[in-house]
Amino acid sequence: MPEVIVSDIGSFPKSQSLQSKSGSTGSAAGMKAVVSDIMAWKVKSGLDVPLYPQTRDMIGMFFEPIEKNREWVVPEKEANIAELKFVEQFAKERFEKTGEKLSLGVCITGPVEIYAAKAGYIFDEGLLLNLAKSVNSFCKNAIIKKKWCETTLVSLDEPSLGVNPQLQYEREDIIKALETSFSGIKCMRQIHLHAASENELIYRTKNIDVIGVEAAESPRNLLLYDKKDLSKYDKSIRVGISRSNVFAIESEAKKEISAAVVNKSESVTKIRERYRAAQKQFGDRLLVVGPDCGLGGWKDQNAAYQLLLNTVKAVRG
Repeated sequence: MPEVIVSDIGSFPKSQSLQSKSGSTGSAAGMKAVVSDIMAWKVKSGLDVPLYPQTRDMIGMFFEPIEKNREWVVPEKEANIAELKFVEQFAKERFEKTGEKLSLGVCITGPVEIYAAKAGYIFDEGLLLNLAKSVNSFCKNAIIKKKWCETTLVSLDEPSLGVNPQLQYEREDIIKALETSFSGIKCMRQIHLHAASENELIYRTKNIDVIGVEAAESPRNLLLYDKKDLSKYDKSIRVGISRSNVFAIESEAKKEISAAVVNKSESVTKIRERYRAAQKQFGDRLLVVGPDCGLGGWKDQNAAYQLLLNTVKAVRG
């Protein structure tokens, strides 16, 4: 694994021909086709650790099996991510052709995000902890260790934490929930945030190795992080070095997103400048870089691929 890992966040646009072939009502064959297609794009871009294609609703895909169980504790045997079966098949077929092992990342929606979406903004300690236990089961079942594929990163998506001012919680309850979510997970453990205002809470949370920060769109988010603090709490940082906000990019370009638009607005040179600034600020505490967030909202696969490719080139070129 390189000193600085280039990885994405998870979601990626589907091809137009496969738009209707996955999701909660899609067939297994349809989901396999979508997953294989997206993984091929990601691998082609040169990502060190591509995340599995999150093609379904980030809340519903986890809450659907959770809500069927009393007090929202899903049995571990039922906490499965359907897409991973097809990722593993893709990796095996690739290994048989090339001999290359896939280093895989898995994104899982965190307990705070699920709670806020399904139980409201006033947090109950017990129910939040139950959700964390369910999330932990999803994390455990996401670990693949085969000669053709190995899960090397698990990332908790917590975009509302530190962003939504309506959330009412005790910080110790959040820390306990996040620690429980990652309990027993031996690979790299990352949390993906959209803001940095709860950085002290994350610093104090055990079982988190990497703090993910959106910084290409909002560089000010990095102002709340310091190399000394990261070292003090033994944390590394993931910095977003390429913008994923397709609406902002299209607004600036006055055109729909395309590979050509990406090459102008998010060029290798611009992304490299952000990468070097992050290196200067964080030194050896910079462990992961990539796009700010997922690319599922992009309509053009070629454009999304170009962003990943430019990000890889900015770091490796």
